Amino acid sequence: MKLSIVVSLLLISTCLRAQFKSRTDSNSSMVPAHRPMNKSFYVGEGKNIVVASTSPGLMAIEKEIASLEDREAEALKKRDYVALTGFWAKDFSTDDASTDHIVSSKNSLPYYTVLSRIIESISATDSTAFTNGREQFQILANASKKDLQERKFFHIWSNKNGTWKLTSKVHIKE
Repeated sequence: MKLSIVVSLLLISTCLRAQFKSRTDSNSSMVPAHRPMNKSFYVGEGKNIVVASTSPGLMAIEKEIASLEDREAEALKKRDYVALTGFWAKDFSTDDASTDHIVSSKNSLPYYTVLSRIIESISATDSTAFTNGREQFQILANASKKDLQERKFFHIWSNKNGTWKLTSKVHIKE
């Protein structure tokens, strides 16, 4: 568990350096550079995400990643482990070690009563995409709903053989 968190942090560090380099190097392959939340919004195909963007539309790769984020969030809300294994890479790692949720079956996923994401940036190359933003969530724990919470997230997606897989999630409670 600790090793996967260290690997995730190293990947984040590498991503942030690449984003900084893409802003200063006009020949960079990062498409697009980080876009802070501003005036216009693209609402994802589903009901679980909003993507903040300064441009009137998203590029095809950004739309694809936004759609994957939305469908992954929906599968989490439904506790659909089979669908999630389709989104997650074999070496998927997360720092979300919450143990106070109800586990009444072999499925140890939390019971989300609310889960929505605001994606503040999507940075992508042909083989890797990074999303970050905020998510609001509420889980059912110890037979009662916890308060609505908000946290920052950072997700790393990898494209292998034409298929995008979520490889790592990092959550930061505020």
